[in-house]
Amino acid sequence: MAKNQLLQNTVSRPLSFYGVGLHSGLKCKIRVFPSASDTGIVFDLQKKRTEVVSSERKSSSNLWNSGKSCVNDNVLSADFRNVSSTTLSTTLSDKGGKAISTVEHFLAALYAVNIHNAYVVTDQSEIPVLDGSSSFFANV
Repeated sequence: MAKNQLLQNTVSRPLSFYGVGLHSGLKCKIRVFPSASDTGIVFDLQKKRTEVVSSERKSSSNLWNSGKSCVNDNVLSADFRNVSSTTLSTTLSDKGGKAISTVEHFLAALYAVNIHNAYVVTDQSEIPVLDGSSSFFANV
């Protein structure tokens, strides 16, 4: 058992959010999946991701904890060391060029509802703005 496993939470089922990117104007979709303890919040930034959903992963109780690796080269952790910009929005990026922007309301909502671990699949490089607050993310 991980040191902090009893203190950590994940989403109870897969969630989806659709909207428009505030800065890009593009239609955006994010899907949030349960994740194992000590994973943290992880963004899968592969826009043209081909999903491989095996029978083990169809369970909504813990999709990304089947013991098989689903992590690819397009994964970026929501870590303060990955904050690259806070001009008009918060952008996370790494030295390899992966980036996701407008994450602040989404991450605030996860924090507010005590979610520590989640695997977030995005189809754009921006989180949908929804109503401009974190309420839609937090109230699902």
